[in-house]
Amino acid sequence: MSYEIELKALCDDCDGLRGKLSRLNAEFIRLEKQSDTYYNHPGKDFALTDEALRIRVVNGISMLTYKGPRLKGPVKTRIEKEVEVSDPLSMGAILEYLGFARNIDVKKEREVHKLGDVTICLDRVEGAGMFVEFEMISADREYAEKELLSLAEKTGFNTFEKRSYLQILLDTIKGEKNNQK
Repeated sequence: MSYEIELKALCDDCDGLRGKLSRLNAEFIRLEKQSDTYYNHPGKDFALTDEALRIRVVNGISMLTYKGPRLKGPVKTRIEKEVEVSDPLSMGAILEYLGFARNIDVKKEREVHKLGDVTICLDRVEGAGMFVEFEMISADREYAEKELLSLAEKTGFNTFEKRSYLQILLDTIKGEKNNQK
């Protein structure tokens, strides 16, 4: 079984990070604009079960993604299953007919780099800021965790964000509502 294993951190100096990645011989892969629409299950709250269901559209390609609950450990690790969807609007309508509630949209610009088995993404998330993600898909959690922590340290990161972009935005919205009271 393969896992999505990742570290995420706020990134205040993207140019500095790009320089470090270049010195490590990381390869620039592409720029992406991503639009993620999240859904909540009709019989359970994904925020409480730490699961996610989304439709992601990137450069005209759509994927339906399920993310399972995070597994214990120092690095964010979870099962992730994806399937390509030819019609994201119809897929969203099907989910809503089945009782899934549309939650929130997360929009981001992503700069993708690759270093060995590690994908490094610089993300500008609307409403949340700039982040870096170090990610591997692997069946060997221990190896992947060591690789990600080592690369994060080499590039100057040692404090990590455990929340998803969805949760960061929901927390921001909640905070804004509390400030308006």
